[in-house]
Amino acid sequence: MSPTQNVGEDPIHGAPTTSLRGILRGMSVHSGNVANQCREWVYDCKKTMQSLEDALRLIINKKDAQAAITEACRHPTSDNVHLAMKEINDADKCIRALQGQIGGYVNALQQWLDEEPGF
Repeated sequence: MSPTQNVGEDPIHGAPTTSLRGILRGMSVHSGNVANQCREWVYDCKKTMQSLEDALRLIINKKDAQAAITEACRHPTSDNVHLAMKEINDADKCIRALQGQIGGYVNALQQWLDEEPGF
């Protein structure tokens, strides 16, 4: 293939390849690119899901938050309620950040799928 020749061009005439071999080669290269992109997305999604699971465990099982909320329910003093509200607010911030991160991945994946034929 010459340096100025495009993939899928006839090497003699520079015209688009119409042979079955050329068409299959073009499809093979495209499907290989799609497969590689899919593998990258799967890896990124798995990594994000693991991060989400770890973060949710921290939020849900957070002993300080549970203790503060329990204490505020048992003894509803101003300090106890304030501490419980702070813990709840901190957990909400973490959840919103994770939702934003996941939303970004979903939007990027949707855009990519919209650009790929056959999806």
